[in-house]
Amino acid sequence: MGQAQGTVRNQSIEALRIVAAFGVVAFHGKVSPVEAYYGGLVVFLALSPMFEMGVNFARKRSAAELATTFLVPFAFWFPIYGLVNLAKGKPVLIANDGLGLFAGTSIHLWFLPFMFAVLFVLNRFKYPSLRVPLFVAANVAMLALALTSPLWKDQPGLAQAPVGQWLHASAAVCAGIAIGLSRGSVRMTVVTVVSIALAVASLWFQADPLFSPLAYSVGLSALLVALFVPVHWPANFNVAPLSACMMGVYLMHPLALTVFNVVLGKGTFATSLAAFVACSIATFVLREAAPWLRPVLLAQRRPVSAAS
Repeated sequence: MGQAQGTVRNQSIEALRIVAAFGVVAFHGKVSPVEAYYGGLVVFLALSPMFEMGVNFARKRSAAELATTFLVPFAFWFPIYGLVNLAKGKPVLIANDGLGLFAGTSIHLWFLPFMFAVLFVLNRFKYPSLRVPLFVAANVAMLALALTSPLWKDQPGLAQAPVGQWLHASAAVCAGIAIGLSRGSVRMTVVTVVSIALAVASLWFQADPLFSPLAYSVGLSALLVALFVPVHWPANFNVAPLSACMMGVYLMHPLALTVFNVVLGKGTFATSLAAFVACSIATFVLREAAPWLRPVLLAQRRPVSAAS
């Protein structure tokens, strides 16, 4: 989607998308320290609800628009990875329970229907009178999830996708909602930063937390820093064209990792970097050479102000 006149993207956020996408690739590539690279997924989980409840709060998005962004790519890549599984002699679905359909045919696809559901629900609550209640609920839920994190480990069914992924994502989503709703209010921003600090600190002091303290520290710290440094960004250094390719990187990277794991070896930084670069180039080329593929490679680009 084009950028509206008079708006400019926060380049530090666009750069963070790029770094976070590489983090996801490295996490799935099992590069050490794996938990630190998982912070990339924490960033993506927080970014979507942050923008939805922040700069886009006044704009209600329809189910059709959200489906175009998340469910159309899911439907496109679902059979592709299913065929890959069949070629490898594996089951088509990665989970065989009743929710296996939402996990998809590759572990990373769970993000798409999950985020569709999250944003669909959030759009039903976009009323000015609900801003403060939603803000309080998001902070309380984030803290409650963090403080009770070890208890969730004992819940049955968490090892089965996508339930475990949904629960792992919940605290990051709450953080994103709180950050989005606090934008423009110094008092609410302070409350949110303190809440995030307390939540992350509690994870570090727990013996066996469900949520990775390192991943949440890296992901949420990077997001907060990126929000407050656009004024220091070098003039005329626009990374948005590359950032726009990160959805394609996310969707294609398991295929690239399969290839580079053979060429460069598993678990190496070079393998993940090569997969990331290859997917970035492929997305950039395909969006120009095959415009019909854009809906399944590129996230819709909504105008975002530099202060967002």
